[in-house]
Amino acid sequence: MDRVYMRHIREAHMCSRGVRQVAKEQGFDYEDFLVNGIDIEILRRIDDAMIQEVVQIAEADVGDDDVEDAGEAAGETNDVTDGEVAAEVETEGEAEGEEDGQG
Repeated sequence: MDRVYMRHIREAHMCSRGVRQVAKEQGFDYEDFLVNGIDIEILRRIDDAMIQEVVQIAEADVGDDDVEDAGEAAGETNDVTDGEVAAEVETEGEAEGEEDGQG
C-alpha cells in the first residue's frame, strides 16, 4: 500500500500548518498522519492542486515503500519518532500563538 508521509510534504516545500488544516477539513487525524502517514488513495480523491503535487512526489518515491514495509513488519516506526511528533505539534502551537499576537 502506497502511503504519503511528512517527508513528501516537506519535499513539496509545504508546511505542516497546511497539512493540519487539510486534515481538519478532510476528517483525518493529523497526529496519526505524522506517525503512520496516510493511504495515498485518500489524498488522490481530494480535488486540490497542492495535495495532488504531494501525491505525485509520493508516487515517485515508490522505491522506498518496500523498505518502509519491511520496517513495519519488523515493528519499526516509519517516518517520525514520538519526540518528533511532539516537537512538530509544539512548533505549530508556538507559530499559532505568534499569529495571534501572543509570540
